[in-house]
Amino acid sequence: SLGVVDENKVRLFIGGVPLSVNEKQIRDRFAGFPGIQVTDVYIAREVCGDLASPSKRFAYASVVAPPEEVERFVSMYTGSKWGGTVVRVEVAKEHFQGKLDKEWAQADKKAEDKAFAKSKKVEARMGQLSTEAKEMVIKAANAGKEGKDGKEKKEKKE
Repeated sequence: SLGVVDENKVRLFIGGVPLSVNEKQIRDRFAGFPGIQVTDVYIAREVCGDLASPSKRFAYASVVAPPEEVERFVSMYTGSKWGGTVVRVEVAKEHFQGKLDKEWAQADKKAEDKAFAKSKKVEARMGQLSTEAKEMVIKAANAGKEGKDGKEKKEKKE
């Protein structure tokens, strides 16, 4: 379903990718590993002058696999040779947008929890009031709203 992230999806950093390698070749190379499904690949190359530094050739690949398979995959491919370079594979640091999304979700949840707690506190206080006092509070709150609405309407006319 849309919006649901597979809990077994892991983003891998692949350092030392040969210049001649394309996304399909990365998919093909890693597709042979049992229990690993490559979902997307991004290759980044920073060129310094005419030559690309081996330390600046890297890729990211998102894979779906159980954690133990990812661990085996990383240990098998790290240090392997590919196109004359030594490849380094590791679990990538969390993408900044993913990190922001989590932080925003936590902040929203915290605000919702705070608002809920406040509403429960108000309900508890209202429960302690007599019926007559509750009616007075509600009437005062409604009068305040009407006063605001009347003031806004008056300001719009002017």
